[in-house]
Amino acid sequence: MAVCAVAQAQPGDAQRIEITGSAVRRIAAEGALPVQTITRAQIEQSGATSLEELVQSLPAMHGFTNDAASVGGGGTGFAGASLHNLGEGRTLVLLNGRRLAPFAGQTITGAFAGIDLSTIPLAAVERIEILADGASALYGADAVAGVVNVVTRRHFADARVDAGLWVPSGGAQEQRVALAQGFGDFGADGHNVTVALGLQRRTALEASERRFARSSVIPLRYRGRDAVFLLPSVYATPANVITAGDDFVNPYLLANGSCPPKHVDLGAYYGGAWCYYDTQADTQALPARERATLLAQGSMRLAGGHHLFGEFLAARTTTTSRITPVRAPALELDDDFVLYRLADAGRRKQDERTTARHAVLGVEGIAAGWDYVATLTHSQNRQATLLRRGHLRSTPVLDALLGGVIDPYVAAGEQSDAARQVLADAQITGFWEGGRTQLQAAQLRGSREIGALAGGPLALAAGVGIARESYRKTASPLAQGVGDTRFLEDADIVPYGAERTLRAVFAELVAPLSRAFEATASLRHDTTSDFGAATTAKLSARWQPRRDWLLRGSVGTGFKAPTLSQVQATRQLYGATLSYYDCTPELQAIADDLGAVCPPDGSQYNVYAQGNAALKPEKSLQWTLGLRVEPLDALSIGADLWQVRVRRAIGQVSDATIFADPLAWRDLFTTYTDATGTTYLAMLLPNRNLGEQVQRGIDVDVRARARLPVGVWTSQLALTHHLKDAYQFVPGGAYHSSLGRFGPDGAVTFRWQGRWVNALAAGRWTHALAVNFRSGYRDQTYSADDGVVFDVATGEPIDYAGHVRSHVTFDWQSRWQVGRASALTLGVLNVADRAPPRSLLSAGGGFALGYDDRYYDPRGRTFYASVDLRF
Repeated sequence: MAVCAVAQAQPGDAQRIEITGSAVRRIAAEGALPVQTITRAQIEQSGATSLEELVQSLPAMHGFTNDAASVGGGGTGFAGASLHNLGEGRTLVLLNGRRLAPFAGQTITGAFAGIDLSTIPLAAVERIEILADGASALYGADAVAGVVNVVTRRHFADARVDAGLWVPSGGAQEQRVALAQGFGDFGADGHNVTVALGLQRRTALEASERRFARSSVIPLRYRGRDAVFLLPSVYATPANVITAGDDFVNPYLLANGSCPPKHVDLGAYYGGAWCYYDTQADTQALPARERATLLAQGSMRLAGGHHLFGEFLAARTTTTSRITPVRAPALELDDDFVLYRLADAGRRKQDERTTARHAVLGVEGIAAGWDYVATLTHSQNRQATLLRRGHLRSTPVLDALLGGVIDPYVAAGEQSDAARQVLADAQITGFWEGGRTQLQAAQLRGSREIGALAGGPLALAAGVGIARESYRKTASPLAQGVGDTRFLEDADIVPYGAERTLRAVFAELVAPLSRAFEATASLRHDTTSDFGAATTAKLSARWQPRRDWLLRGSVGTGFKAPTLSQVQATRQLYGATLSYYDCTPELQAIADDLGAVCPPDGSQYNVYAQGNAALKPEKSLQWTLGLRVEPLDALSIGADLWQVRVRRAIGQVSDATIFADPLAWRDLFTTYTDATGTTYLAMLLPNRNLGEQVQRGIDVDVRARARLPVGVWTSQLALTHHLKDAYQFVPGGAYHSSLGRFGPDGAVTFRWQGRWVNALAAGRWTHALAVNFRSGYRDQTYSADDGVVFDVATGEPIDYAGHVRSHVTFDWQSRWQVGRASALTLGVLNVADRAPPRSLLSAGGGFALGYDDRYYDPRGRTFYASVDLRF
């Protein structure tokens, strides 16, 4: 990508081109850095419904946030890109080579602090360029993992219609329509304006619509015996009760001999006569989504060979999710201990709404021998959480429970009129919390030849830039705890704001020392108003002694300042510990010292998070070494070995580390007071510089082509083999890994990910078969003391150390070119209707059970059809 900057190529020149005489010969177009280009034809061939679905399906992408994370608001509607498992905050996403404002729903810890892919309409994309090497001198030293550059369609003068329908079984049905119109012929008239409007809608997919996700009671075969995984909720409707005599009873079960709908009797494993609520009956696998986008672009040729251009993007995405009805805190009523869920309040429903505005004005041309481009950018992102149903004010509901107006001992739908009125009046609707990010930037860069070498002209590129970014966190009065709070949840959000100024200067020199060897050296100096200055550098080389093979490599350094929220965020409740813990004597001593009580044994502890003004920027060292060979004109094989080492990685100490030696981490314990006034021991996890993170792997790319009697066959294989995943929770501490296993960080790093596409073009028809594969891994483990996995024959809990199987799916597509510019496409995603592999995940993922919704698509077999028309 940086080499392209020196040449100041037009957008189309950056694409990996076909060389005359061979449609797959690529060495002549390869630079010193590994760049993958996804063309428009490949986009259409993928069957993807959105940019995030397409980008996240690439084998090099790992550790991203997908749609499923937004069920219940956890992902706040965000969908990002993460190259090589280095995170969305370290992967720079650009639109036509320029930065956008980061996602406004980013969290205190830095999660979701990347670019929201859902704001860019897929129908408007011409190609996607992926630089799988970090710390770009041109785009920024903070691009530690690499760069994803989305290039839009432009300079067309016709009218275009793109409409599509995706239909899986049950929910998640999706419709998309895009309309575009071009005005003016840039080549003939010297000006062109294009306007594109996109609309998209997807229905929700309920977990109950999928066999593999419909229950929190999961039977399985484990080591030759029947077992069962149990993760229902003890909070039920009617309530489960611990009587004054320590009997475990449910009034419905005692009266009817069975449990009510959505509940199960697990007395064979847990004893007692309780009904356990099956949470999956009211959980979604995918949220509903609506999206509207407008993209306008204009170009005008000026006198003297200069060129004025501009673009404007407006996007709005609303993600709507529903989860289980809210539960009450554990209550003591008439000497009984009551565990109750307010089913009559309805499922909790909320919208996550994101709006984006992005405008660019620029001019390019040749001045004083420099091939230059100057741009001004104004970009903004807003995110808002809107409560719709099932979220209740705390005071009236708690008073009604303690006063006997709401009866926890009756079944759903049997509350009194007075109780129903309390629940109706206590509903909270409207804005809850949100945020806004803003980016204003100016940049000037140029390139020119400054001499001649044996292999060609010596070229220099240089540039300067200045930017101002800001972040504002907002919250409703209730979210701030003014007057009341949300039932069962702390409302202590403190609004805050922060901003910073960034300045950068860079230079790059491309030296073709011979016809076979070219070296590139770049230097970049960044200054941030809150973290000072840093200088980073990169050296890369390309050696091609023969026309049929190429060797390349690079080494460079990177620098990434903490996000504004990681530094400035106020203390807020931030979920619960990843694992469940008993109250040890050390924990009891800390609780006594803080005037609190320990949560019951086997509980998760509430966690608070906050920003840290003492954070230091992350620094990185990365290198790549690549080889491409073309033994035949119709066969091209490439492989790039890469490694990125991040120092002073920003994160939080793991709860496992803290609970292993709580007295050593005494300063990270605090208290939490629930709605009943009980004060419990809790954790405080401020952002910290933890230590190192190391990722290493190899990207492989194979392309082939042959002319057969029935047509032209092409084959493309892309895969990533992860070789190392290592991270520290404390500076100088032990290294941990999630490679091929559910790791201590609650995530999985897959050893293998790949996609193999074979296509046959015959006349007006093109047929394509794609194979998607992902390796298996070691599942989350449990001990018998966890009481989660049971032997069916004995009813006793057992240890569990299972394996999640590898996963392979097939996609089919047939495309008919109706005329020169119009086409009809029919296809099937996941032809064999392969279900995601079973995982007994209970921590680290979203609300789904039975599979890991971070890595697998729950839609199953999906038929789709689309039409592209031009007028």
